[in-house]
Amino acid sequence: MNIVSRDQWGAAAPIGPLDAWPDSQPTSWTIHYEGVDIDPGLSDYGDTVRGIQQYHQTHGYYDIAYNFAVAPNGVIYEARGWDN
Repeated sequence: MNIVSRDQWGAAAPIGPLDAWPDSQPTSWTIHYEGVDIDPGLSDYGDTVRGIQQYHQTHGYYDIAYNFAVAPNGVIYEARGWDN
């Protein structure tokens, strides 16, 4: 599985502290659909992920509110990652 790192997609630093997962890791997943039109023909969705992060950081979140983002082309972008 190839995951585009935060550095690779140009993530901004969190604007505050992120809580780490407790000692026990999550046992389930939740899928959230962003609910906006995203061009399915792009090869790089870095601009889209940066836009989502910027929106979240200006609306009460310290960072992008997802652990990972999956683009329409199947590329996975690290958001908060595995630990936060």
